[in-house]
Amino acid sequence: MGRAAFPNASGRPAPTNVAVHAMISLAVVGVVYLALGIWCTIAPRSTAAGVGFELRGGAGMSEFVTVYGGLEVGLGLAS
Repeated sequence: MGRAAFPNASGRPAPTNVAVHAMISLAVVGVVYLALGIWCTIAPRSTAAGVGFELRGGAGMSEFVTVYGGLEVGLGLAS
């Protein structure tokens, strides 16, 4: 059934199919978050308009870039 009982060259058990799929899914989600965060940071007006936000003044833009740009980049790098 699973390959976890058979160690690989490093002496650790080989990952199961579920673990491999989970790692791939996490990597894909991380790349998407990273891309969205960079997009929100580089072009905040177009991304805000795309989701129906209106950036009013410098405070609105700085909050948008911080929350949607910085947080998503951080989440993408953490995944």
